[in-house]
Amino acid sequence: MNHKVVMALAFLAFGWAADAASQSTAAVALKIEAFKTGFRNCSRPTPQGITWFWQVKQPDVERIDAALIRHLERTGLAENLRASPSAYGRQYLGYNRGYRRFVYVNAFLRSSGDARSAYQGSCDGGDQFWGIEYDVKQKVFTDFEINGVIGDPVENPLEGLRL
Repeated sequence: MNHKVVMALAFLAFGWAADAASQSTAAVALKIEAFKTGFRNCSRPTPQGITWFWQVKQPDVERIDAALIRHLERTGLAENLRASPSAYGRQYLGYNRGYRRFVYVNAFLRSSGDARSAYQGSCDGGDQFWGIEYDVKQKVFTDFEINGVIGDPVENPLEGLRL
């Protein structure tokens, strides 16, 4: 094979791999093992009543993620965020409540951690961290929640009281 052809194919493959890697770091399906102890955030609610976890496939992550970005922009929820939705890492976890299937999206500014490693739970942090639920059957997003910030009355109910 011609040396120039081999080099061109290598550059194409490298470019494709770099694109895939950059996409996979923004929105990923974490392995179920990452949630052995559950997934909780101390300053925002996460789904309750979970009866079963399941692995979200990466093609489904990409489809739901594209719909999520459109949803955030269309509904104005993106205006509540510190940065554009694409600046956030997004972790996807599938679960059931009874027989109904849902996907939880845990989001955090990418500078705060790696979406591929472990669940990025955080206390406080405000709009650096947020989550949203996706109903697989109805194809709708619900329960958008942003983390609290240090000093929120909900976080510190004794603040301002004299003892």
